[in-house]
Amino acid sequence: MDPTAANSESSSSDRLAPRTSGRRFRRQQAGMDGEKLRELESDFRRRPSEDVETQIVAAINARKKQANLALTDEEAPGETEILGNYEYLDHTADIQLHSWGASFEDALMMQVIAMFGYMTKLSLVQVDEQVSKDHATDIQAHGHDLQSLVFAFLQEWLTVFHECGFIVRELYNVRFNRQQWTIKSSARGEAFNSAKHTQGTEVKAVTYSNLSVTETEERCDIWVIVDI
Repeated sequence: MDPTAANSESSSSDRLAPRTSGRRFRRQQAGMDGEKLRELESDFRRRPSEDVETQIVAAINARKKQANLALTDEEAPGETEILGNYEYLDHTADIQLHSWGASFEDALMMQVIAMFGYMTKLSLVQVDEQVSKDHATDIQAHGHDLQSLVFAFLQEWLTVFHECGFIVRELYNVRFNRQQWTIKSSARGEAFNSAKHTQGTEVKAVTYSNLSVTETEERCDIWVIVDI
């Protein structure tokens, strides 16, 4: 998840091996009925070889080991933390963030915490006042309704992370103007450090897919699907 390593190239061991010839495959399966042969050929084309699968798993494990090399056993990542009014819901290849609060602002703040909490263990994130002041002061978003404002707000904070690696630990001074559909806020946190912070799953982008906001007099709920 370290942004400084985002453009690093894969090693040669991560590359796929050449596929087996279709003709040779058919010769090896001679004697099988046509329907069974077509099923096996289709399955064969979809999957990499066993050697390549082993290489992929090894590469993933190596990256996880490197990211957590400096962590103690007590700090090693386990299940995703929940530090507020939010939850993570599985959604095909992506993840859905569900947050809630007594107001729209409260629920939206929890969306930001949920997004960053999916990328790293927030209990390990400390507050660097200078870094927070330099990179996370008065972040503003504009929209034309609640849904577009949620999208823009989350995308603004995700851009802060992608540009400088800043991890939001907490939001404050949230100012929402419902007439102009603007919202501004600041955050406290610090820059991501792979020697200190756990590496969860990086959020690539916020999506409009099934984005939903429900408000009552007592509560507000927000659902957002993010691309991982």
